[in-house]
Amino acid sequence: MITKDNFNLLFPAKGLNPQKYNLVRERTRLIAALNSILPKYEINTHKRICAFFGNCGIETDYFKTTKEYASGWDYDVSVNPKKARGLGNTVKGDGPKYKGSGLTQTTGKNNFIAVQKTVGKLLGVDVVKNPELLRDNIELAVESACIFWQQNNLNYYADRLLFKNLSAIVNRGDNDKTPLHWEKRNELYLKCLRSIPKDFTIDQPVATSNEVENPATVVLTPTAPENNSPESLAVPPAPTANESQSAEAAGEQKLDKSKVKEFGEKFLKHCKNDSVKNILLVIVTRILATIGTIWKLGLHGKILLIVAAVVIIFFTARAVYIYAPRLIGWGKDLLGHFFGD
Repeated sequence: MITKDNFNLLFPAKGLNPQKYNLVRERTRLIAALNSILPKYEINTHKRICAFFGNCGIETDYFKTTKEYASGWDYDVSVNPKKARGLGNTVKGDGPKYKGSGLTQTTGKNNFIAVQKTVGKLLGVDVVKNPELLRDNIELAVESACIFWQQNNLNYYADRLLFKNLSAIVNRGDNDKTPLHWEKRNELYLKCLRSIPKDFTIDQPVATSNEVENPATVVLTPTAPENNSPESLAVPPAPTANESQSAEAAGEQKLDKSKVKEFGEKFLKHCKNDSVKNILLVIVTRILATIGTIWKLGLHGKILLIVAAVVIIFFTARAVYIYAPRLIGWGKDLLGHFFGD
């Protein structure tokens, strides 16, 4: 089970100054919050916990802090106007005010506003007016990360060991991009996969008459008692290159789905609101409507061809522009499927 001792095997705190690192100083509170909150969002299996730790562990410098070490002035409008405005920091002081915070290091006023839209109402807080809440309130930092996780359906990626795609959503907001510090994320993720017993689950704390003051201290418990010793969580030797390269592929091989459904889920993930069929239908419909309209005007010869060509090119280019990110993402995945990365 994840107690303070075995959590420290994954995220060592020995020798660290607790006054400098808030998650070291309040590690007991952190572990209690994780065990109390993670199961509410179904981050409660071996693969899901490993993916969660693999990302949040890097974002928090291996669960040392919820506060960015830098001052934040580097992306303040008074120091770096272009970078600051890109983050929504338009007033002097916004840089330090909205510096990296929480388990996923939310940075910049625009991102705090995005968090507020999804988390604020659910938790009854205002992180835009009070951004320090994500840094100082450990329970809020954990739950806001879990809400982001749930709303981006990251358990889907975790269950299939698609850790790079998952990490890209957390760190870059796009599952096709390469997340920052990818090697460190993958190394920590593989360490978690190999260190945490595969039969681990997190159960919701059950209230009892003899419960301690904080019920969240009920911790991760493996179903097999022989895996309950700290020795069973000992950190293994560093993974080989072949192990690293095959980790994500292993998840795809275990999918209990038909090939057609698997193919559809993989290649249509870029079309969350519109399927490829609808995209093509819109393009074809506009082209046919344009040709039909011109034909009814009675124009002939070269004039008809020129006008039709211009209009068709315009509407086709407009449609491609609108759906470019989805079509490009779909095309890249399709090419990768047949020709490899």
